This record gives sequence, C-alpha cells and structure tokens, in this order.
Amino acid sequence: MKADKLIAVISEKLNLEGFALNEHRLAAIHVGDMIVNFEEDEDASWLYVYGEVVKNASALPKEKLLAILKANHLFNDIPDASLGVSRDDVLELFMRVQLVDGLKDDDWATMFLSFLVSLKEWRSEFGAGESDEGSQEELEHVEETIEAPESADEGRFGFLGGIRV
Repeated sequence: MKADKLIAVISEKLNLEGFALNEHRLAAIHVGDMIVNFEEDEDASWLYVYGEVVKNASALPKEKLLAILKANHLFNDIPDASLGVSRDDVLELFMRVQLVDGLKDDDWATMFLSFLVSLKEWRSEFGAGESDEGSQEELEHVEETIEAPESADEGRFGFLGGIRV
C-alpha cells in the first residue's frame, strides 16, 4: 500500500476532505491536544507516524526512563509502536508502516487508532496534554468513527498545513 493511500484512509475515516501528504511527503493531523505527524521515506518504503509525548526528555527521572525501556521491550506495552527521543530532546511515540501491498484499510485504521490511544496514554503518564474532557471526548469520537465510518462529524478534527484545523 502506498503512503498516499494510507493517508487517504485516515482522511476518509475522519472525514477530512483534502488531507494529504504535501510535496515534501509530510502531513500532520490534529486530534484534541495531540499533533500526529506523517512522513514518507520513499527510498526505504516506510511511512513514519509520530507524536510528541513530552519535551526535555533528558530531564526525565530514572524511573520514567525505565518505564519507557520496559514498554519498548518486544513491544510489550505499545502494540506496533515505540518510544524514542528526537534530536530535539523530545520524547515521541512513533511507528513505521512498511509500504507494501496487502495491508487492509481497516487494519491500518485500527493500527492508527491504537497509536492515538497509546499516545494519549503516554502523554497523560508524563503530565502532558489537556486535562479537560474535550480531548478525551474527541479521542472517543475517533474510536467510534474508525469503527463506524458513517458516524463521522464534519469539522471535529483538523489537519495542519493551512487548510483546516
């Protein structure tokens, strides 16, 4: 499956008309207080999906770092995703999806939903993100929308890049 198709599935499931990779093969989606980035590596045939958990990762206490390592071990606590620190010292949850034929639309949508839920949980673990009910309600709506596409509400979600947020 091509990266454009993966993005189109998310666009369709969340009713985000016009959401697509840009000319640099990048895109971002805004769900609640979370921004999820998409980046295609055409040479290696991967789509990278990542979102910020917390800034200033180098200042995290030892017990938090151990929790991250334990969660990453054999993908025990984070299905299809992993935690890592960017060059900018940001702890991010990320996954990569190999761009091969055979990945079904619903399987990809389920992987993406799992990623969003994990990102929300890890952000909460580190005290990042909104504390109000709005973000949780929006995530619950994503879950319902992906399970039942006909329930998508126009305007609940946005994408970055100057089109709609």
